[in-house]
Amino acid sequence: MSRAAAGRLVQAEALWAVLDRPGFPAIKAADAWRQVVLFSEHTWGASDSVSNPDGEGPRSQWEYKKAFADRADRLSRELLDEAATGSGPVPSAPADATSLDVVNTCSWERTDLVVVPAALGRAGDLVRDDRGRPALSQRLRTGELAFVAAAVPGFGARRYSIGPGKGPSNGRAQVDGARIATGLLTAAVDPASGAVTSLRWAGSGRELVDRGREPGLAHYLYVAGLDPAAADTVHSVKIGPGEPGPLVASIVVESEAPGARRLVREYRVVNGLSRFEIAVTIDKTKIRDKEAVHLAFPFAVPGGEPRIDVGWGFVRPEADQIAGACRDFFCARDGVDISNAEFGLTWTSLDAPLVEIGALTDESPRRGERRSWIERTGPSPRVFSYAMNNYWHTNYKADQEGPVTLRYAVTPHRGSDLAQAKRLEIEAGTPLIAVAAGRSSPVPSFPLAVGPKSMIATRLKPTDDGRGWILRLYNASPKPERLVLSGRAVDEGRTYLSDIDGRSAIALAAATEIPAWGILTLLITR
Repeated sequence: MSRAAAGRLVQAEALWAVLDRPGFPAIKAADAWRQVVLFSEHTWGASDSVSNPDGEGPRSQWEYKKAFADRADRLSRELLDEAATGSGPVPSAPADATSLDVVNTCSWERTDLVVVPAALGRAGDLVRDDRGRPALSQRLRTGELAFVAAAVPGFGARRYSIGPGKGPSNGRAQVDGARIATGLLTAAVDPASGAVTSLRWAGSGRELVDRGREPGLAHYLYVAGLDPAAADTVHSVKIGPGEPGPLVASIVVESEAPGARRLVREYRVVNGLSRFEIAVTIDKTKIRDKEAVHLAFPFAVPGGEPRIDVGWGFVRPEADQIAGACRDFFCARDGVDISNAEFGLTWTSLDAPLVEIGALTDESPRRGERRSWIERTGPSPRVFSYAMNNYWHTNYKADQEGPVTLRYAVTPHRGSDLAQAKRLEIEAGTPLIAVAAGRSSPVPSFPLAVGPKSMIATRLKPTDDGRGWILRLYNASPKPERLVLSGRAVDEGRTYLSDIDGRSAIALAAATEIPAWGILTLLITR
């Protein structure tokens, strides 16, 4: 919840800036970020959270800590909704309910799925683009209306309209029993394990699943105790259709699972996109004996080297680690890229940051009565999402009861390009946003464009005084890159180097170079 709130806040701030809404609620936004930071602070847990889990101290401390995540979730949703609807401190003009602006809060052009809330898409199921051409659309089982918006500019929008009638039905997304496919992706599900036993991408024609040791992707593994050799898995698998196509097709897999009341996995493909989406919902039972939940993703990328996105760079296990660093598991800011010179894939984990490479974490004692940490690890295309555990004895919850949904995305690509991997990760968790628009109002567009492709905007927000914007740039490349800016803000001399708060502004040099994995902050004035 806290991770999702942080991502939502980044997108809400960018939406305020791109739509140029008046009255940005800076105090409210700062409060929301404060809640995220305070929840993330490690020591808010109780020292006896495991030894005395039902005691007044551990229970009250957990409620205190949990309140930060609850408030971050609520405030981030409010800020995003206020930006999208124009219902903030200074309301915008009324909009035409049949016209939509599809806003891209990323700094590069995108073609992606748009999900229109049911309340905003009541006019009908026929979607037309800004040239009047009908777009492939589909009413989802949630009541939302979905379509793919093409070539939406970075920090900009494209206008669409919704009206009565049905859109084209020539999409290739379809469900056939335990198989889903589009023109780009084909996936098959194993009826015994419910895992994805085959995933093929038209761009390479290769099988992307290695079934040598696990049956497939999103394979559920439950360890009761400390030894992964005793891992158990699902039974009583039922496979049924989810979304029928022709735009969005999905398979829903229900099963009984050890350590859980119920396990539901939904696999989804979208016509025209190369992204394979996975949602795993675990309704966890209350267990206080030591346990762990892992989800296996055994990929087939011959000679592929995993690179873990740690936020401001990518780490190769072992090769980029100092002696004594943890090798049992890693923390991925967004995901892992596994590539060889010919092709690869980017695996994004939106909700579960802990990752194991090559094997499950072994917590059992191996040397006398002490547990031994892994001393070396090599490159491996076998990735495991370390979804849950209660192995640690202080600060953490003794049990993890209740339902939780963990989302993943697998996006195949050609070659090995870490900047591309970073963009794919961000896209998986940053949806295009549909907002109501007036027919005569201009299509939103921010006055600055960023290049080259390795230069990624990680944050765009209005300044607290409303007189400009703060833009943070990240060179997602292992080599220095020259920053290329264009647009009205550059032409009119309104772009400056700055600190993170928009102070200490100095003139931006014409040839500004950002080092490998470097960060730069700009102030853009009105």
